[in-house]
Amino acid sequence: MQVRRDFFKVGVLALLLVAGSGVESPAAPRNLVAAALAKGGLDLRDIAGEAKISLKDAIASALKVRSGRALVAELASRVVEGKRTVFFEVKVVTDAGELFKVRVDPRTGEANDPTREEPQEARREIRGYQKTLRDSELSLSELVAKAEEIVRGAAVTAALEEGRRFRVRFVSSGYLVDVSLEGRSGELVELELAEGEHGEQIRDEDEGEEDADDEEEIERGREDEDAEEEEEDQDGREGDVNDGGSQRTKARSAENPKAGPTLTPIKDGVVFSPRITHPYYPLSTARYTELHAEDEKVVREVLEQTETLSGVECLVLAEKEYEDAELKEISYNFFAQDPEGNVYYFGENVDDYKDGRVVGHGGAWRVGKNATEPCLFMPARLEVGFQFKPENSPPAAEEWDEIEATDVRLSVPAGTYQNVLVVKESNHPDRWEEKKFYARGVGLISENRELNLAVVKTSEEPKKIR
Repeated sequence: MQVRRDFFKVGVLALLLVAGSGVESPAAPRNLVAAALAKGGLDLRDIAGEAKISLKDAIASALKVRSGRALVAELASRVVEGKRTVFFEVKVVTDAGELFKVRVDPRTGEANDPTREEPQEARREIRGYQKTLRDSELSLSELVAKAEEIVRGAAVTAALEEGRRFRVRFVSSGYLVDVSLEGRSGELVELELAEGEHGEQIRDEDEGEEDADDEEEIERGREDEDAEEEEEDQDGREGDVNDGGSQRTKARSAENPKAGPTLTPIKDGVVFSPRITHPYYPLSTARYTELHAEDEKVVREVLEQTETLSGVECLVLAEKEYEDAELKEISYNFFAQDPEGNVYYFGENVDDYKDGRVVGHGGAWRVGKNATEPCLFMPARLEVGFQFKPENSPPAAEEWDEIEATDVRLSVPAGTYQNVLVVKESNHPDRWEEKKFYARGVGLISENRELNLAVVKTSEEPKKIR
């Protein structure tokens, strides 16, 4: 049955190719597109007809109001007082490294005033694009044009997919088609027929609470089955690490009405400890590290004092981020570990700096303040393909992670490491923007192979940051 379905897709793709494109009919696809743009949103096939301008036109309009380089462009929708509005959203990075969102009217091409992303979130997202931005010889519009030479239809999204790849999605004769292109040359990498996927639905802060409640009930219903399966998996897991000195809390799996689904529910009465001994995130022993890049440095050090959040004593990891030797951010991150060895993230305090002064607190969140429960940060059982959310407090902080590999060999200035853990990260459920690499006995050793471990100090004795 699967073979018949695959060959059906091959036949459909062959019909949707542009005549004379030079692309042969594809072989049966190895796999389907795994992640939907967002669950429960409007189907792109339903809203594509409302756009009277092309995706390339939307990018051009956005760049007129905010000069820079377009990173992502997508057709989306929003709900205001029960009414849905369709629009293009374009993300633009400026020469100064700032990230802006620009919404473009799909009928008139008129662009609204750009919205600046929080500095912390912007740096995190831009970092995932750095290699592609440096190596790519084509703009996002040019890549869309290359894809249009291959597939007939309307381009509705264009974004970095992974590494140096860009993906352009089309609505073509009632189908969703994904075209993956090499970012530097625009050459075709992969052609797939997507199915059962929807366009992003963006909800404004001022929309009615009643609509929000309805959407939450629908979303919870979709997640119930997955949550139950995940709880069963958690029950059967044996922890790689177990440590004493714990504090008991009545952690509950209560839903945060402002948060998305938590993919790894917490058991009632779970016991947490501030001692973090996970092999790939041993903060209690690898207490000081430095990661260096060409013009960036991150200093990570565990503080002597702990922090109690919602009755749980947490280890505090201080991170200082420097760009061109200038302090840009200090964050204080709160972690605790359960008896099975899972490391949970309880939030972070953030201070953004400019010219030596605190100018903001972008991305700050804490359990008990703007989040109801901690999030799984590092699972005890490392399985390739396992997905989790280490941050789940929108709009302040939200992140999706997936384990990509556990057997990578990686050399960094501090040394060469075997059996490295690779975790893909994103603040959007549809595209992976960043990769982090973790080594046993050390923890984080690289971000995107650009910010790399240069200094590591291990000690059983706590140290204060200076």
